[in-house]
Amino acid sequence: MITPLVSIVTPVLNGERYIRQCLDSVAAQQFLFLPGQVVGVVSTLEHIVVDGISSDGTMAILADYQQKYSHLKIACEPARGVGAAVNTGFEIAKGSVLGWIDSDDYYEPGAIQTVVDYFTAHPEAMLVYGGCKIVNDLGQPFTEFPVPAAEGSRFIIKPFDEREAIEEWAYIVFCAAFYRREVIEAVGGFNDLGNDLDFWVRVNRKYPGGMHMISQTLTNWRLHRGGISMKRSPREAGIRLDRLKQDYFLAAKYGYNVLAPRPRRYLEALKEG
Repeated sequence: MITPLVSIVTPVLNGERYIRQCLDSVAAQQFLFLPGQVVGVVSTLEHIVVDGISSDGTMAILADYQQKYSHLKIACEPARGVGAAVNTGFEIAKGSVLGWIDSDDYYEPGAIQTVVDYFTAHPEAMLVYGGCKIVNDLGQPFTEFPVPAAEGSRFIIKPFDEREAIEEWAYIVFCAAFYRREVIEAVGGFNDLGNDLDFWVRVNRKYPGGMHMISQTLTNWRLHRGGISMKRSPREAGIRLDRLKQDYFLAAKYGYNVLAPRPRRYLEALKEG
C-alpha cells in the first residue's frame, strides 16, 4: 500500500539514554508485522532529528542509526528551545502529514498508519490526535502524574474544547497529535518553549471543527528525572515556569478566566518561589 509521506520531527539535546527506542519505534511504523514475520510496507515516512549540539553520545548514536535507516535525517543547530528545534524540522520536512515526538518518547505499533488512514477517510480533518500512555524511566506504567488529564497511566482522550483547554486542561498530548502540512503553513509552528496549548488554540480558530479525536492509543510519553515536567533542576524548573506564564497570558489574551485552574498554576508557582 502506498500512502502519503509522513514527516516525524524529534528535537534532542543529550538524549543518549532513550533515543534508540524512539528511533526504532518510528522506523517500525513503516512495516506491518504479524507473529514472526514482516508482511509488508504500510506507510512511507521520514524522521528528522534536530540535535542541539549534544555533548554526550547522542550524535554517535544518530550517526550509527543513519547507516541503518535511510529515512533518518539529522540536522544540528545550537539549542534555542524545543519549539525552535521542532520548527527547524518542519522546515526541512517533505511530508504532507507532520508530527513531533521527543527523543525519550516512543510510538505504539501501527500508530502512524492509523493516523494516515484517518486523514485519508476524513479530508475535513486538519489535525488528528489519539491516546497516550504515561511511562517511567523503564517504560513501565507511571500512575502518579497529578493532573486532571490523566487516569492512572493514561491520558484521558476528549474532544477539543477551547475554554476547557485554556482554563482547565487541553487533553491533547503533543506526541499523539498529527497535522496536515498546510496547518503549519497557515498558523505557524510552535514557540521556542514548545507550548502546545498556544498551537492548539491557533489551529482551532483557523479550522473550526478540523481537530479530530480518535480513541486509539498512539504513543508513550515518558516521565523521568531528566525531563522538564518533573521539575528537577533549576533549568527545567525555569522552563516549566515560563510555560506556566505563557498559559496565564494566553487566558488573558483570549478573554478567559486567568484565575481558572490552569492559568492559576502560574500564580501558585510564583508563590512557591
